[in-house]
Amino acid sequence: MEHMMTIVQQVKAEGMTSEQKLEANKKIVLDFFNAGVNGSDLDATSRHGRAALPRKTRGVRTMKWALVILAGLIAPVSAMETANASCMESMMVKVGLLVEIDIKPELAAEFEGRLRATLPAIEEEPGTVVWFAIRVGSAKYAVVDVFPDDASRQEHLDAGRVRLAAIKDLFASPPRITRTDVIAAKIPSQQQRDCKSAD
Repeated sequence: MEHMMTIVQQVKAEGMTSEQKLEANKKIVLDFFNAGVNGSDLDATSRHGRAALPRKTRGVRTMKWALVILAGLIAPVSAMETANASCMESMMVKVGLLVEIDIKPELAAEFEGRLRATLPAIEEEPGTVVWFAIRVGSAKYAVVDVFPDDASRQEHLDAGRVRLAAIKDLFASPPRITRTDVIAAKIPSQQQRDCKSAD
């Protein structure tokens, strides 16, 4: 019994993958069933000094406990699998935006500072999977970002328009915003590690 409870604690511990937890679950249930069949899970006398239950009764009771523990362990693993699947799904980018911006040359340095200051707000947007602000000329810039769905793109676009309006005096001409569709993508490995940490 002590051996089986040790396995239970290991299953609940952090750092095990879902596959490892499922394998441990199987071992717990097998141990409980074997203990029930062999009648080895209880002492000859109970902890309170009363006569021990007949072996058959003890075996049935142990197998019932095995089912109870199995249900309690598989449910959290299934929930983690669902959460991980949802996380991975959010990384499957499908749509994007391309924003091309021409800045007054004498204001380029100020514009770049504004872009860097925008990053913390972008990081708080769960639907913005990738966001890049790049320089393509002495005073020409582009912002490239991708999203898992149209709703996430629209949410980012609405917030972005507010940010652009706040710096309109820096523009040499109005920004050109193009909606894009993602054909293929390589997602940064850090996001993959974040998803895997849900295991």
